[in-house]
Amino acid sequence: MNILQKKYKCEKDGEKFSSYEKFIEHGRRIHHCVVLKCNRCGKQFIHEKDRLHHVRDRCKD
Repeated sequence: MNILQKKYKCEKDGEKFSSYEKFIEHGRRIHHCVVLKCNRCGKQFIHEKDRLHHVRDRCKD
């Protein structure tokens, strides 16, 4: 098993990324996706469902 396995995959072109930040940057730069941000911590998301899950479960006050 490769420890440095790329675990984030673009649904549009299949490209894989080793970090969430690189994945978000790819979506924004290549596919011109709207980037949504958490109002509490500033983490960025491409899908609203991911942002809502983050806010509900991981970014509580």
